[in-house]
Amino acid sequence: MDGDEWTFLHGNEETVREFANVLAVKYKEISPMDFSHSNIISVFNPMGELVHQQEGLGVDNKETVKIIIETAKQ
Repeated sequence: MDGDEWTFLHGNEETVREFANVLAVKYKEISPMDFSHSNIISVFNPMGELVHQQEGLGVDNKETVKIIIETAKQ
């Protein structure tokens, strides 16, 4: 995942925990490089506001895709 289309965000442990809590993402450290975490897709608008969340695997993602496309046009 080293292409120009990817942007990876990072922060210190405290800010990552706070952001995860705001987004309702639960996670557990399995090893120093491995985590178990909630399956949540969060969509933000260009102003950084959360506009949509989808939780779970194997769920219908049509609404999420629609919102991503609409948000990308903003």
